[in-house]
Amino acid sequence: MNVDVSIVVPVYYNEGSLEPLVSAIKNEVISKNAGRSFEIVFVDDGSGDNSFLKLMELREQNQGLIKVVKLSRNFGQVNAIRAGLHHSKGKATVIMSADLQDPPGLINDMIHHHFNEGHAVVICARESREESQYRVLTSRFYFWLLKKLAFKDMPPGGFDYYLINDKVRDLINKYEDRGTGIKTLIFYAGFKPKFIYYTRLKRRHGKSTYNFSKKFNQMVRLVMSYSFLPIRIISLIGAITALVGFVWAAISLYYIIFVGMAYRGTRVIFVLILTLSGLQILMTGILGEYLWRAFDQIRNRPKYIIDEIYE
Repeated sequence: MNVDVSIVVPVYYNEGSLEPLVSAIKNEVISKNAGRSFEIVFVDDGSGDNSFLKLMELREQNQGLIKVVKLSRNFGQVNAIRAGLHHSKGKATVIMSADLQDPPGLINDMIHHHFNEGHAVVICARESREESQYRVLTSRFYFWLLKKLAFKDMPPGGFDYYLINDKVRDLINKYEDRGTGIKTLIFYAGFKPKFIYYTRLKRRHGKSTYNFSKKFNQMVRLVMSYSFLPIRIISLIGAITALVGFVWAAISLYYIIFVGMAYRGTRVIFVLILTLSGLQILMTGILGEYLWRAFDQIRNRPKYIIDEIYE
């Protein structure tokens, strides 16, 4: 079946927002694009609430529109999106969250920029947020760091809501790097995006499980995958430490030869030992991160396991 637009939605503890989301997509998007065909691909990422039961209920009520991909357990948002991309058929695919914080009406703008203007990638970038100051600040810091360390085109407020054409989707489906995210692959592949700026709405259903720890882990994974900066920092620290050591040795030698006294610095030596030991452990940890990611890639375990697909 030919489909113009696929809408991929990862689902994790979102039972309260699923029915309003489907209703909004039908009323604000599908009804305003009568000449185009749609499918909504929901991916249940091991939700422990009634999300799956709600999805099956919505599927029965919307035959021919909704497809449900059920994963065997929670594999994370990125892998849930990957599963949805592998099972979407649209000429264009929209990726959006299930929590209704991203206005569904923006899909109309994305469709226009893609089909009428020919943009392969259309990104809805967050200009501001109707969220707590803590979440605003941590998110801005997170995306600012990614922008500085790896992706210069990353919008300051980040994004999770975007459209890609079938060519970009197929390239992402072929890319097997385990340490990357879908969004970063778009920048890595070099596709010039069209940006739409909007205000992310306040969450009205459920509670977000995407905390600072998950953001930090994802940032480390992405930086390790796309940037040599940590390795270069290690080299720089090593060079500076060696230089300090040579200078310290020269000063000590000067005092012994020309001043005629033994140079005593027990406390300084203790400080140096603790500092150098800490640096060595830190450097070993960074190298271990790279080695672990290489090992994880070599093992080639599946990124996700599908329990069942409900067409």
